[in-house]
Amino acid sequence: MLYTYDCHVTYVILHTRVGEIMNAPRGRAIVDEARSSLTSWRTVVDSAYNKVYRPLRSLCNDKMSTQECLQRMHARASKGQFPWWVQTMLRDALDQETGLYGDWHHLVAQGSVMMCTIEKIGTREWRYYMCLLNGGGKQCHSGCGGCIQSVDAQTVRANPDWFKFVFVRDPIERFISAYLDKCARTRLARLEKHCEPLEVFLNGTDSKALRGIPKSSHMSAFASVFPLQWNIHFFPQSLYCDDLGRNIHSYSFRGNLNNTFTQQVHAVSRLVDARVTRSTAAASAADKVFPTTRRRNEGYTTHASLSVTRRTTAPTVHILLQYFAIDYVELGLELPSWLADF
Repeated sequence: MLYTYDCHVTYVILHTRVGEIMNAPRGRAIVDEARSSLTSWRTVVDSAYNKVYRPLRSLCNDKMSTQECLQRMHARASKGQFPWWVQTMLRDALDQETGLYGDWHHLVAQGSVMMCTIEKIGTREWRYYMCLLNGGGKQCHSGCGGCIQSVDAQTVRANPDWFKFVFVRDPIERFISAYLDKCARTRLARLEKHCEPLEVFLNGTDSKALRGIPKSSHMSAFASVFPLQWNIHFFPQSLYCDDLGRNIHSYSFRGNLNNTFTQQVHAVSRLVDARVTRSTAAASAADKVFPTTRRRNEGYTTHASLSVTRRTTAPTVHILLQYFAIDYVELGLELPSWLADF
């Protein structure tokens, strides 16, 4: 399920002392405070989208390719009327070397099932799943088996009748997951070189630039600098898979990496079997890769949501909401409940 304001109010009530809730005036005050907090953060998102992204998106139409759309957006943004971070975002999105257009984002199975995979949303497990769906065996477990098939965006556009599905994630939780994986794990940071810009973060959180800064402030420092060089693990989700933000309506199923993730995986698998495989192939793959015996989404992703209030501050959240306003608006994502803690 997606978080809603009412769900957030329930969350606050359940995590407040019973004695306070039983006091009606205090209970109403808590509910009002929760609603007010989320409304304030929503204003940040809407303002960023309306001032930054909406004018740029207005330059595109449905007939434009992703590259043409981004080129127009970048040309307008570069005139200096827009924040520097959106200029670098569009610059790097157009750079083929960043990998944003990599074919591996479009996984195909059974000839007519396509999944949009996005870094830091269970990519390893989804590669395993699609490999099994293509009839693969033991070699699929590594996520790099020979039965994984991928296609380019042009092929996807040429097949509008395919069953397409995608899973998205709260943008800030995804950002924190990427930071914990690609920067805070310093040995991996040195090996993979995904904690960019490398001139600053070559050694991840062990880099010279962060020396003397408390560890609790490392992520905030990174959030202020990383847009100098956008990495494949940190772009807004709306820019993946042939401009998902403009094409999300063409997907047969859109799931969310949240507390009902496993149930959603099994739901889309039943749809795939009913519409495409005419068997139980997808359901079997889901049972193997995403067993319902696991609790929530345990083991699939870094538990970023548990690290939010511990690792970041309200000013950092404010910055990240501006960066990723495009996801909250174009992908229809609700704000997470923990925002009321700031």
